[in-house]
Amino acid sequence: MILQYTANITTPESGSFSDHAETTIKFDITRPFDLDVSFIWDRIENPQTEADGTVPKKDDYRLNVGVGWTF
Repeated sequence: MILQYTANITTPESGSFSDHAETTIKFDITRPFDLDVSFIWDRIENPQTEADGTVPKKDDYRLNVGVGWTF
């Protein structure tokens, strides 16, 4: 299991504060194949308002699944 966290302090125009967290779990399926599953969370404390007046959500979540083959 891999855990990673990054926090950045930015200018108010860029959102003031941003976070990035990533958790990856690796599975060995068989000898040549492995499976990686990652959950990623990104957050911007103060997102910029779009031109049409909408405000984006502060949090963004992703789930990545990868299959590797060693030959």
